[in-house]
Amino acid sequence: MGLTDAIPPAPALLELTQFTFAPGGYVELPETSPATALIVVETGEMTVTMDAEAVVQRNAPGAAEPESDEYAAGTEFTVAAGQSMIGQPYAAVDARNDGDEPLVIFMAVIQPAPAP
Repeated sequence: MGLTDAIPPAPALLELTQFTFAPGGYVELPETSPATALIVVETGEMTVTMDAEAVVQRNAPGAAEPESDEYAAGTEFTVAAGQSMIGQPYAAVDARNDGDEPLVIFMAVIQPAPAP
């Protein structure tokens, strides 16, 4: 699904969330989050721009020949159904649904736990 070196030390907070974007829907995330996110597109296609390098896994996890594409910071790219990407910590991200059908994503986020 994706590789990253950005794993916080224990204790860490792990969340799994499903988001649905209507056609034309979008989100702009500032570069203030310490979270690392694994994003899997279930249906539709997500158009993304982020201010960090990005890698999109183009085929299913465990495939004999992994297929991935790398993108430089600031490059617009798409992630289609069945594909995944890693969102890096402290990276500003713009994601939108330019399609005519709903975009459904699952996002697993890991970040440092709040101080007690």
